[in-house]
Amino acid sequence: MNCKKIKEKISIKIVLESFQLFPAKENGKMAFYFALDRTEKTPSLSVDFVKNRAFDFGTGRSFCKLPRKQYGLKV
Repeated sequence: MNCKKIKEKISIKIVLESFQLFPAKENGKMAFYFALDRTEKTPSLSVDFVKNRAFDFGTGRSFCKLPRKQYGLKV
């Protein structure tokens, strides 16, 4: 399954909540979370619920690329 198919079928918000991760700031269409892989004072993981996409401003990586790079997965 590729990133496009994953984004169409699975809500990023539900995935994050399943790992007990909740937004530090939220406005309905978008939210900011603290990074998944480091400690930080200001949340840098931007999650767009409309586009079902996340981007980590701290590293410059998109959400779908994180598991592939860290764990060598072919998504």
